[in-house]
Amino acid sequence: MDCKEIVIVENLTTFYGYLCTSGSVIYLGGFYNSIGKKLLFMLYDFDNSISFYRLGDIDAGGFYILNHFIVDTKIPFRVRKMDIDTQVQYKDYTCDLTTKDQK
Repeated sequence: MDCKEIVIVENLTTFYGYLCTSGSVIYLGGFYNSIGKKLLFMLYDFDNSISFYRLGDIDAGGFYILNHFIVDTKIPFRVRKMDIDTQVQYKDYTCDLTTKDQK
């Protein structure tokens, strides 16, 4: 199989604009449903050498969802465009965390 990575994308606009040359991009929205979860398990069981990535919002909710993916599926998801460099690049669009976000 030539697929080296699977990128799970949270936003539909990002999904349409994201180019992945070494794998597949899947749009599941925020949280996955039972079918999405089954798909993730099937892909991971098929070839667990494939790297799994999550590309979501860089906010408390995006990281909460990322953590849910990792804990619930036990798939070692890594992040795409959810890092410090991306945060710095878009710093003019950021806002402070709310008290709820901080919890």
